[in-house]
Amino acid sequence: MKKTLFIAFQFLCTIVAAQELSLTENSRNNIHTARPEPAESFIYIKQKLVYNLGEELKKVNESDIRRHMLGDEVAKRLFLIDKIYTYKSSPSPGSFSGRTIVEKPVIYSSLNKLEKQISRQVQNGQLTKETGTFMLTRYLSIALELFYEDTMNFEKALKKAVSANEMVDIFESVVFR
Repeated sequence: MKKTLFIAFQFLCTIVAAQELSLTENSRNNIHTARPEPAESFIYIKQKLVYNLGEELKKVNESDIRRHMLGDEVAKRLFLIDKIYTYKSSPSPGSFSGRTIVEKPVIYSSLNKLEKQISRQVQNGQLTKETGTFMLTRYLSIALELFYEDTMNFEKALKKAVSANEMVDIFESVVFR
């Protein structure tokens, strides 16, 4: 019985060692599997005009926005994201201020991660300011348009995303008709 267990253990160790060797050889040879593309596009059909981004951007008061390194257009959209995606609850007994509640927190936190990542890339010179501004305004505009839509599948995909690049791919797969 001991001999059978020993042989089974030895066989298992050999298989594990072979797999580890294969993985280390692939990483040494820079063989990487391609990151899978999002399996689906997220198509949203606009039945009626619920949110007019152009009008809302015109209504933003310059004194309300915080300056942003990528310009006023990004700052205005970030202000609108905070205005639409968050609200203050009424104070509960024993506390003097209400809590900030985030609606659709997965989208909100993904936007914060993308904003930090794109700002960092612009600062490090990996992206030009114009490219970073274009990318971030695009993703913020998509999020503003998605607020009134049913985004359950979109949020599931964002939850699965590990890196900011995967989040970019997911935002790029949104289609409005």
